[in-house]
Amino acid sequence: MGYRLDINEIKNDKIENRFYGTKLYGYDLELDNSLSYNFLKVIHKFNGEEIFDYCCYNKVILNYEELKLFLLLYNIDYNNGEWCKEKDTFINLEEIKDILVNVGKYEDSDFIVGWC
Repeated sequence: MGYRLDINEIKNDKIENRFYGTKLYGYDLELDNSLSYNFLKVIHKFNGEEIFDYCCYNKVILNYEELKLFLLLYNIDYNNGEWCKEKDTFINLEEIKDILVNVGKYEDSDFIVGWC
């Protein structure tokens, strides 16, 4: 099944969607083996009891540096999925590249990251 990654930017009391797509969590991916999931546990955003199912959004707030690292690790997890036909398709999506490259545009923002 899988659940879509949703990233919203919080800046100046406004929330704007920056990315919605790619299913990874909720597939056959073992979350305990997921670098991006374990990163969220290490920084105390997840506690290891998250459920990825309908109506479970598991939203967390990340600063820009946390988001960048999460996206890089998510890309590695995505590359390791057996459904991945071409490596780095996630990180080369225009919306993701925009977040990673345009530091000045996003460095003062926080981000709501969730799955639906």
